[in-house]
Amino acid sequence: MTEEIAAFPLILLERKASSRIYVEQFFQQHGVSIKPEIELGSHNLLISLARIGLGVACVTEEFSQSGLGRGVILPLRTDFEIPPRSVCMCTLRDVAPTSAANRFMDFISESDKMAYDLGHSYHFTNV
Repeated sequence: MTEEIAAFPLILLERKASSRIYVEQFFQQHGVSIKPEIELGSHNLLISLARIGLGVACVTEEFSQSGLGRGVILPLRTDFEIPPRSVCMCTLRDVAPTSAANRFMDFISESDKMAYDLGHSYHFTNV
């Protein structure tokens, strides 16, 4: 199915975006090279162009909930799943985090507050 996806007119983030790099690496690991018809700098633009039928956009599902919920875009069901990414946060062992940093770490670690928490893991490390 990865080959079938690559055959669609693809709308992807610009080449240097970390999400784009991650998706390209996934397809390359499966022996498929993807070549987008359109490259853009924002998820909103990707969704807008997919909505008007200019191609298939590769976007993070969590960032697309509004369009999916309203039915203005549809998910493309596949027989494969791109593995989730993770986020790591590091703190200095001998330096106490500021109250703002503590609040941010609490916010990230409370998955019920995170709209995009699905499929992500968060690791806290003291270095």
